[in-house]
Amino acid sequence: LSHEKKHDNIWSTIFSIIYALIGFTTAYYYNVFWLDGIIILPIILLGINKIFTNKSSLLYILSLAISIIISFYTGYISCIFCLIYFIYKLVEENKYKDKKLILKFIISSLISALIASIILVPSFFALKNGKISGYTSGFTKYFEFNSNIKYFLYSFLPGNYDSSQVGYGFAQNYCTLFVLTLFITSFFNKSISLKTKITTLIIIIFYAICYSFNLFDFAWQFFQKPVWWQHRYSFTLSLFIIIVAYKNLMNFKNCQPAIIFKLFIYVVFTVVFTITFIIFYKALPVKSLFRIFIFGFSLLLFLNYIFMFDTKGKYKYIIIFFIFLELGTNTFINVKQNNNKNTEKFDVEYKINLNNQIDKIKKWDSSFYRLELINNYTYNDGLLFDYNGINYFNSVRNQKVVDLMENYLNLTVDSHCSIVLNKFDPFIMSLFNIKYLVGNESLEYFRKISDDTYINDYPLSVGFMSKNNLAKIKLKDKYYYDNMNTIFSNLLGENLNIYNYLNDKKVTLDNAKYNKKTNTYKKIDETIDAYTTIKFKAQENMFIIQDYDNFTTKIYINDVEISNSKSYIYVLKDDNVKIVNTFINLEEKINIGDVHYIKENDYKNIMQKIQTNTLKNIRLHTNHLFEADVNVSKDKPYLFTTIAYEKGMIIKVNGKKVNPSLGLNAFVSLKLKEGKNKITIDYIPQGLILGIIMSVSGIILLVIYLKYGD
Repeated sequence: LSHEKKHDNIWSTIFSIIYALIGFTTAYYYNVFWLDGIIILPIILLGINKIFTNKSSLLYILSLAISIIISFYTGYISCIFCLIYFIYKLVEENKYKDKKLILKFIISSLISALIASIILVPSFFALKNGKISGYTSGFTKYFEFNSNIKYFLYSFLPGNYDSSQVGYGFAQNYCTLFVLTLFITSFFNKSISLKTKITTLIIIIFYAICYSFNLFDFAWQFFQKPVWWQHRYSFTLSLFIIIVAYKNLMNFKNCQPAIIFKLFIYVVFTVVFTITFIIFYKALPVKSLFRIFIFGFSLLLFLNYIFMFDTKGKYKYIIIFFIFLELGTNTFINVKQNNNKNTEKFDVEYKINLNNQIDKIKKWDSSFYRLELINNYTYNDGLLFDYNGINYFNSVRNQKVVDLMENYLNLTVDSHCSIVLNKFDPFIMSLFNIKYLVGNESLEYFRKISDDTYINDYPLSVGFMSKNNLAKIKLKDKYYYDNMNTIFSNLLGENLNIYNYLNDKKVTLDNAKYNKKTNTYKKIDETIDAYTTIKFKAQENMFIIQDYDNFTTKIYINDVEISNSKSYIYVLKDDNVKIVNTFINLEEKINIGDVHYIKENDYKNIMQKIQTNTLKNIRLHTNHLFEADVNVSKDKPYLFTTIAYEKGMIIKVNGKKVNPSLGLNAFVSLKLKEGKNKITIDYIPQGLILGIIMSVSGIILLVIYLKYGD
């Protein structure tokens, strides 16, 4: 702002503080990986301004490249906004016929993208193999509208943020009513050309459409529906409005709309503000008189800015006071909403205890293993506590692994990129080499070895030999029991049935009935709970797994209630078991009384057979990313690992490069010769070499362009 033709250092500073505390940053400040892009964006725009004054494009090229390298996501958003801002500047400067200027901007943008290719190209391939490959569910959703247009104007008022809106709410456009007033009155400023005003209006309409029309909305986000935090590009609109408002302020002597126009503006916007606030307030899960007070306060501020606007003399400082009061109020509300977002606050002492337990495990066990927490602390516990696990949230996670976990192995997957181990089925635990469980919830089967630490006595290695090639088997979508039977039957070359249906049980419905015609369960008395009770006597030591586990469940063994949160129950022979499931009306028939079980002896025998021939001497981060040895017998020639295959992996057997097959369509699998074999895996991210070449080319082109063409 201080580089504008007309500027004021005090107001430049105040407007910059406003930008720092816009609704987007005060609502989403904890997503720190976005903040750098927001900070750099004004510098990029300064670089564009320099292009318009026939100065070097170096600042624009480097700042945009740095923005992309730091965060390709916000960098991509900034690229789109740069095009919008450049078009605006072409009209404002009346240079839309200047082909040389337009060519300079295009060449500078391309060089910037080339320099950032070291990040852009590998990120593209990672997204292509990850979320982009599996999250688009048909083109029809691109041509649908959402309801966020009805909140468009309300989103500019202070205090509009509510934590319930985080997931799928409206955009955060707040940039103070002071700025909004200046932006609105800029259309009455005689020093701003009609073409510029029309262009500004078109840009605002464009953003309103983007917030409401999926195709345009998703285009800002790699044509993907974002997981939470909708309309993440809204900070660019706030910045645009701030810039236009500042220009109006610096030429405010040419902006004197008549009282009748001021009254018209105030009445129209107040009516729309009120309607949108009522719609928002009705949708709030928790209503508050404080929000009504803030809304009333906002209308008074808007009245003040419209009718008593004066940036000179003593009143200037009164306006500055109101600006900071407004910013402080909005920031306070947003931070408070974020602190109340979760029903449970993070327990620091519990985190320290988890960290201590995990550190102890690392000291006494230096082998390769996977570990999981009994109850998740965050979405990315493995990264937070530095351990190997299968639970984590990542938008570029290998989609083949996600698809396998979600559709064939019945694990919880959130938004097609976050896997959660939702049940401690012993076969799943062993298959994925989960050796340790840490947490303060007691587990009936896994052996307790210290405070809050449990061990699985039968964890398979990260790789083991198989009778058959698991790349050739076909799994059934949503048939978990059949799929697990197929996997372990092929591993051992036997016809196994590891999950048995529990026949000898008594199932009763209480306060509920089943309607065969509508295929639904209904409560008899709506005022009290409905539940099903399953009773049986265990014939041997077994693991009990309910076919449907989305109930509120209480479990009793020999009339003593036990805790259970992981969808399995371990019982001993002759135990009397009672499972009580409380449920609401069910819209379709489900197997509410169906139960399967695993025989403990069968499980142990299968694990012992597989454990005879596994990867040994596993080394990580040595001369290779991964090294291990294995002895191969003639009857088990296939190595199956639970290492997700990524394009760019260089896999060698005894020093010779080989092409793997994909076990279960996701994991590294190899056919090996009989005898001793050494396996090594190295990894070069797909597109990295190409990205490096393009980045080096971009730097060379930059030097040439600055010397001869800029």
